[in-house]
Amino acid sequence: ADVSRAHMIIPPVPMEWLYHKLLSPEPYYSRSLTLLIWIGALIGLLRRLWYRPGRVRVLDRPLVALDLETTGLSPRYGDRVVEIGLVRAEDGVETVFQSLVNPRYPISPGSMAVHGITQEMVECAPTFGELAERIWPMLAGATLVAHNAPFDLAFLNPERGALGLPPLRNRFIDTLALARRYFQFPRNGLGVI
Repeated sequence: ADVSRAHMIIPPVPMEWLYHKLLSPEPYYSRSLTLLIWIGALIGLLRRLWYRPGRVRVLDRPLVALDLETTGLSPRYGDRVVEIGLVRAEDGVETVFQSLVNPRYPISPGSMAVHGITQEMVECAPTFGELAERIWPMLAGATLVAHNAPFDLAFLNPERGALGLPPLRNRFIDTLALARRYFQFPRNGLGVI
């Protein structure tokens, strides 16, 4: 496996740099993670446009666009995270974190067909516990934005529990629920939206 692509952290950067990086062919990004990063950049822009002093709203907090890829559909049956992507938008700066994750659990063929991440790609990646000190600070005090947020939170909270931490209590914006409620897309996957 190519371990140089298994884990990447990008320090806080201006949005222009982020757009440039997304358009250049660099390390592996799953299609949904690329879309997540674009959503994070858009949220940062919307937050600047909607800022009104004196009002505390969901968009007045730091926002974190979040996306996970998993070994399957249910953490209850042992499925785990195989990729995490975060974009934190705060004070006009986006901080990006992306990493493949070694789940120490087999990836189902159905999941591989969806996200394209193979067992070989994650075998040398860090475990979720090894990444925790970078992940949890990015989520602290933020409103989370995710496509099918309950699904992602269902995987994050067991990871926190395994480390002896309480469940996340962050507010969240579910883009899947918004798409279903306010738009009439033929399908509601990130690729379609």
